[in-house]
Amino acid sequence: MKFKKTYIEIILLFTIIILNGYIYMSY
Repeated sequence: MKFKKTYIEIILLFTIIILNGYIYMSY
């Protein structure tokens, strides 16, 4: 359960980084 939470947090961080990258490239 602890490992699953960490995995979800990593996915969320990756999603935020990817979204920020797209926004940065758009401008």
